[in-house]
This record gives sequence, C-alpha cells and structure tokens, in this order.
Amino acid sequence: MKSRRSFLQQLGLGVIAPGLVGFREVQANGLNPALQGEEFWEQVRVQFPLTKSRIYMNNGTFGPSPKAVLDALQDSFEQTNTSGEYGHISPLRAQLADFVGIKESEISLTHNTTEGINIMVWGLPLKAGDEVLITYHEHAGNAIPWLNRAKLHGIVLKPFEPGKTREENLDLIKSLVTPKTKVIAIPHVTCTTGLVMPIQEIADFARGKGIYTAIDGAHGAGTFDLNLKELGVDFYASSYHKWVLGPNGTGFLYVREELLDQLQAFQVGAYSETGYDLHQVPLELNEYVNTAHRYDYGSQSLPMIKGVLAAINFHQEIGREK
Repeated sequence: MKSRRSFLQQLGLGVIAPGLVGFREVQANGLNPALQGEEFWEQVRVQFPLTKSRIYMNNGTFGPSPKAVLDALQDSFEQTNTSGEYGHISPLRAQLADFVGIKESEISLTHNTTEGINIMVWGLPLKAGDEVLITYHEHAGNAIPWLNRAKLHGIVLKPFEPGKTREENLDLIKSLVTPKTKVIAIPHVTCTTGLVMPIQEIADFARGKGIYTAIDGAHGAGTFDLNLKELGVDFYASSYHKWVLGPNGTGFLYVREELLDQLQAFQVGAYSETGYDLHQVPLELNEYVNTAHRYDYGSQSLPMIKGVLAAINFHQEIGREK
C-alpha cells in the first residue's frame, strides 16, 4: 500500500509536502523569480499565513488568501476609515475584467458565484415548456436557482450524467438538444469530480442553434489562464474567493455585451440606470446603463476589491501559466 506522501507526489502535489516538515526561512514579502522548481513553490507557500501543520486541499470551497491580499484589505480599510471618503470602485473594474479577458463594460461585481447565477437564471427570457440542460453534478448554487425557476415558471430542466471525455460530453449535449432547448447551464468544472467540460466547443455549437450558454464558473477563475472571450460563452458566473485566493464574499458575472438587453435586470439601484424622476407625472425611470454594471448597484466595498486586485497581482507574479 502506497504512503500518503507518495500518493500526493504522484498527483503532482509533492511540492506541497514540505509544509509538514518546515520551509526554508523566506519572508512573505514578494517572490524571487530567480528561484526554480521546488524552491520557487516553497517561497510561494510562505506567502500564506495558513498553518503549516496541514496540507490544504479545499480551495473548491474557500481559498485562503496570501499575505499580500490581507495587507491590501487592511490598508484600504484603514485608509477609507481614516479619510472618511466613500471608496469608488469604477476605476478598478477594467483590471478585474482584463484578468478574465473581457471588456470593463461586460463585468458585473457580485458577492459569490450563486449571486451571478441567479442574475442569469431570472434574467433570461424563458417561458413554460422551455428546456434547460444541466448535469447531475450541479452544486447547490447552480441547481437550486434553476429548480426554483422551474417550480415557479414551468421551465423544464433536463439533467444528464456527464461522460468521461471532452468528445463524449460534446456529443452527449448535442444529442439532448431539441427545438425547445433554450439554455445550456452547466459547470465549467464539476464540483464533484473535477471534470472539465469542453465549454468552448459547447458554446460554438450552442450559438449556431440560438441557445444561451450560462456557465457556472465557480472553479474556472484562477484555475486556468481564463479568457472568456476565447471561450465564447454568453454568461459566466464565478467567485474570487476560491482559486483566485481573494477575499471571501467577492465574485463576478460576465455578460457578453451583445446580450445585455436580453438579460433582464430585476434587482437594481443607484448606478443601474441613467436617471429617474419622482416629481414628474407619470414617474419616470430612464434606461439602464449600457453596461453589465446594471446588475450591481449601490455601495460597493473598495477594500474587498483592493483585496481581489492584490490576489490577481499575486497570480500574475507567479505566472498564470504555472
């Protein structure tokens, strides 16, 4: 019977094992790109305050942040509360969008993946009898919103058991599509087995059929060198507090700009619109802003976004291809 350490090394995780026996003394104040191999990853590990008495393998729920993220949070909280000035995040959206290969106008800031999924679920123009493809491997964050809309509006969910290969899953989805199919709402990476769906090929197929792709990307951001434009999806919800290693309670929704007026905004507030008037008769609400910012509104936390940007910088400092 193989030891646990040899098993981890076979998985390619052996570089984490030194955490059990102590790391070389490297200060958590930045990475030295000159280091190679295991030495490089040892200094990456030192950037995290997470206890070294364990090997942490639960980023699928919550990815502990490195010290740079915690410092950015603390600095921004102190600055905001020292000055008393309201922190605006608008100038920072472009950097968040660039991290996943989209335009600043196509990103809406959420608190988690589930919030983005709910915007997709309720905003899409569906009616009773319309079909939505999902898998039997959905996380609650994707399953429950779709089940709720099916319960309330009579849409039809068609779950399937994923195959083992990209080709098998693409063929399976093609075989399940009917003239009533309106949405393919599947995970990029299943939360149960880690299966990676061939999203780009599925999106290409769906677009040719006039079918929306609404992807649960909870495990996509930070796991891959993710470029949503290249993937070609219509909508993609993800979080920053898993593999991106950002602050807990941060996420985003991508809405392809051509579809902004097809994804109805229901929960709105300040900054969702171009103007309103309570004094004229009848009362007036102007148009929505012509960006995905229409789906997020009101006060946003500048410290949390500063923390996300620090996490993004941390990924880029390591090198996203790594």
